[in-house]
Amino acid sequence: KADDLANAVQNGITIDDNETSTIMKAQSLKKQAEVFATNGNYKMAISLQNAVLSIYSMYADSIGIANAYNRLSNYNYHDGDIDKAIHHCQKSIAIYSRNNAPKTDIAQAYNSMSIYQYYANNYGDALKDVTYAIQLYNEENDTTSSLYAKALTNAALYHYAMGDIDKAIDMALHSYDLQKQVLGEGHPDNVMNLFNIAHYYYTKKDYDNLHVYFHKAIQQQSDLVRKNF
Repeated sequence: KADDLANAVQNGITIDDNETSTIMKAQSLKKQAEVFATNGNYKMAISLQNAVLSIYSMYADSIGIANAYNRLSNYNYHDGDIDKAIHHCQKSIAIYSRNNAPKTDIAQAYNSMSIYQYYANNYGDALKDVTYAIQLYNEENDTTSSLYAKALTNAALYHYAMGDIDKAIDMALHSYDLQKQVLGEGHPDNVMNLFNIAHYYYTKKDYDNLHVYFHKAIQQQSDLVRKNF
């Protein structure tokens, strides 16, 4: 049924005269896309999300269109199509900006864009995008959330890629401290951050701090494995 609905919408067939009912179907398709994405079937998720985009486009729902492009870019990224991910994320950002969307939504889109630019080896653009995302979070005083911490983690990675190791360490440590407060010491996101920090210290040949953060990472990773297996 999801396939039939996706095909119907993409072929321009009006599937319902009632806007509310049709939008509800779009929301159902969005949920189904999320399920497929969770199971690693990104091509099906993309197909369904394109149907969602078509429905919101039928009703000129600007924020719905922007959200659909944003999700589509994420599925493109996981499916390995970085160019499409960048293209769709750019569309999302443009629509959010034209329609005065909440700054935190725009910040999240810019943070996503930074990831896509990083994997396209556009490190300068990645750093510029995440820096703007961080600025927007600061303007909204949203500096104690996990999303803000993740932007800091990404910024650290991009500074490292561009050779500024000291800046990378500063931002990664800030992110790690914030994530501990928001998510708790043993959260899986902290393990990745700890390994990153250890690697940055390794590059600096600061072996004392390397050992501290590497052993913390190993310990937390071992704890997670014991709790989940």
